[in-house]
Amino acid sequence: MAGMVREIRQAKSVNAAGSTITFFIPWAASGDITYSLISGQIIREYPSGSEMKSVLANNINSLDFSHDSGVVEIRLQAQKIIKGKTIIFPVPDDDSITEYLIEKVKLRN
Repeated sequence: MAGMVREIRQAKSVNAAGSTITFFIPWAASGDITYSLISGQIIREYPSGSEMKSVLANNINSLDFSHDSGVVEIRLQAQKIIKGKTIIFPVPDDDSITEYLIEKVKLRN
């Protein structure tokens, strides 16, 4: 999450929709950067549309990006089964409430 926040903060233009965000950093001359959720993994693609992909995280249950007035909100939830027990991060306070790790990023550019 920290790496995504650091990079998104530097973005000049952002297109955020659901589990995918594409953004442009002025000094990254090779093109846009894309983060997306694919088969439970957060994938970083640079430049967008290329074969240059990195897996940033596994066992991701939910990832959502939204953008409004220069602020990007990232909502994330991870889930893993260990020794037959399901572990959810962040840990919900109540079984009936879905919790998310939420970061709000104000764009600098």
